[in-house]
Amino acid sequence: MAGVFGSDWFLKNSSFIIVNLSAIAFALNTALLSWWLPWRAELDEVRLSEVLKRDFLDFQTPIPWLAVVVIVWGFSLIKSEQFNKALGDYAALADNYDLQERDLMEESEAHWDTKHSYYASLASSLKYILTSPKTGFSDNSRVTVYRTHAANQKMFRNIFRYAGQHRFSENGRDAIPVSQGLIGLAYATTGLRSFRTEFEFDSDDYWDALRECLSEAPLSLPPKTVRMRSKHLVAKAITDHITGKQVGVIAYESINADELDEDGITKHLADEDQNISRFISHLAKLDSDLNPFPFDTYGEEL
Repeated sequence: MAGVFGSDWFLKNSSFIIVNLSAIAFALNTALLSWWLPWRAELDEVRLSEVLKRDFLDFQTPIPWLAVVVIVWGFSLIKSEQFNKALGDYAALADNYDLQERDLMEESEAHWDTKHSYYASLASSLKYILTSPKTGFSDNSRVTVYRTHAANQKMFRNIFRYAGQHRFSENGRDAIPVSQGLIGLAYATTGLRSFRTEFEFDSDDYWDALRECLSEAPLSLPPKTVRMRSKHLVAKAITDHITGKQVGVIAYESINADELDEDGITKHLADEDQNISRFISHLAKLDSDLNPFPFDTYGEEL
């Protein structure tokens, strides 16, 4: 046993070990930073960018440690035998692995476990931002991120969903038409769109009110077989932080008509616009690889 796991074995596999330890450290640091940075900015009543500039070299904060982990990870990747073999197939991976850049997603192809770690970290960061108390989010609510499908721009792909109640949290339909419901209205127009009613979901009055809400654009009604029978829906289009184009919609729903805070959602999404756009962009790329599906197959529930 000592011969198998002796010094020679460690020297031969040290880079591989460091790669995996660095990946874990990066995921943990990213999750911590996604909580700490908004908390610190709110505590000091300053912008996120000011906190980043001020504490960039303060090792008593998680900010500089992220750079240290990235440097160690990038160096160990270059030294690892597995990365050198994969380098021929992924010429684009010459640059360091960087969460802020598109190279992150390409480089992560060589490390399936690392992809899952990043996917979970991004989803956790997005959940923290989108379920902020400023939005009025509660156990009666859920939030979903729909992004245009790469293979069919007329369809939205559900890439993120969170709900306090498990019965509302399942993904439901993998894709929905961009010309359907309040989500389609938010995508087709500008600003934040909402629908609120006290009518019961099964009543004709509910669907008449929704039909009137959607009348300003040529949109179809969503199916009546949805899992969550929401009385308040708030949707806002997502703009890609690189291209400036609308690429999807963030949709809040609540089974109660008086819990979601539309003004709070508008302000919070504006304050976190860059972070949300970047996280969604990276999450969409990982999701298309980890959760592939044919764009012409849909489920029956939303």
